[in-house]
Amino acid sequence: MSAPTLFFWIYTGALLLLWIYIASSFGRDVFYNLYVNRARTLLYKPVTWVQSIAPRCADWAAAALLFVFVLLLRAVLAKASGKPLFHVVGDMGLTADLQSFPAAAAFSAASFVVILCQANLLRLALVLRFGRRSTHPVIECLDTVTKPFSLMPPAASAIATALCLMAATTAMAAASADLPPVQVLGISVANPLAGSALFPLKAALFAALDLLGIVASGLMLLIFISIGGMLMRNLPVTGMANEWLAILSRFFIARTIGVGMLDFTPLILYYVLGYAHTILLGVVNSLL
Repeated sequence: MSAPTLFFWIYTGALLLLWIYIASSFGRDVFYNLYVNRARTLLYKPVTWVQSIAPRCADWAAAALLFVFVLLLRAVLAKASGKPLFHVVGDMGLTADLQSFPAAAAFSAASFVVILCQANLLRLALVLRFGRRSTHPVIECLDTVTKPFSLMPPAASAIATALCLMAATTAMAAASADLPPVQVLGISVANPLAGSALFPLKAALFAALDLLGIVASGLMLLIFISIGGMLMRNLPVTGMANEWLAILSRFFIARTIGVGMLDFTPLILYYVLGYAHTILLGVVNSLL
């Protein structure tokens, strides 16, 4: 199955920025986080533009309107262009039914929920590794990104994330054009379980394991951003990229692997996580 496209990640990034703006509007302390502050600064003009149209609209409500607009825009563009609207979960590719706009919109919303759950899994892993009281800027940023999951105790948050993953992937399957319908009392209806009662569990496990591939790709992207920042002498960009590289690397390996000033830890982890992702997907396939 083909990997998610660049447009998918740009679209997802825009939704995550808007989600950060909405979530951070209800807590003043988060403004001290560099990443949250940058997200709010980036969205200041779009939000104030919405408020200029609706003067009594609060900033979080204006961001929420933009969030819904971007969420629906993906379905509209896919339907207008005739290009597939899909989400890759493990080795399965779920494609939205573009013949029905409500189904395509529901697919788009469920796709974002899966990404949000994966972000919370990353947060929970970092909290488990570095402690719940960690004040690291990356963990604080993820606390904002993953609201309302981050408001729960870790155990409850993990359970809620698992349930949401199963619900979101099943919702995407129900809104998919690829699944054959089933007969219920002589009526043809969409098949949300892809012909298997274990589909929700299997899809949720696939989505959780996909985090390994996302982290691996993220490490490689951060390496390029760090190098680009150094070449352009952009210290803020270099510093932010190195901060994410450091905490993600320390999660797996306490001591760096390198020669002199060169740190090869992120590059090694990129290949290790990529292979681990492929192997574990095969294990899940064989078991379920």
